Amino acid sequence: MLRKASNEKTEVKDTTEPKEKQQSLTTLTIEMSTKLLKDYSEQLEMEKRGSLAAFFADPIVALEGDQISITVGSKMVENEIMAEQHKLISYFAGQGYKLGGIHCIVNAKAVSEYKIFTPKQQFEAMVKEIPILEDFANRFNLEFE
Repeated sequence: MLRKASNEKTEVKDTTEPKEKQQSLTTLTIEMSTKLLKDYSEQLEMEKRGSLAAFFADPIVALEGDQISITVGSKMVENEIMAEQHKLISYFAGQGYKLGGIHCIVNAKAVSEYKIFTPKQQFEAMVKEIPILEDFANRFNLEFE
């Protein structure tokens, strides 16, 4: 059985954005990137993806050109964010901002100092800013758990 070769051309669609659309995107600022990540966290909440949503609601962010660097506390969180990268880039573009990519920095100590969970941690953070509070707590025998 012989088959004839087909001379039909198959069209391959280009999924990248047109150059004029890419150029029309606004350059990010640190404030806007933080706001967009918080807005994106609300979208994740609606999708019942609470752990990632909680992270994006209050991230430690740095901006390097059109790249966002996010400090995370574990490799697991980094993997979740990197899996979400393409969706984030599309979300930012949909909001009119150019996001070139995301870079994660794993630093558990920085995250634990930034995110304060217990009353004792909250008090210790306040003492760093207002040292007289420690004297106040000692005078009145205040204890934080």
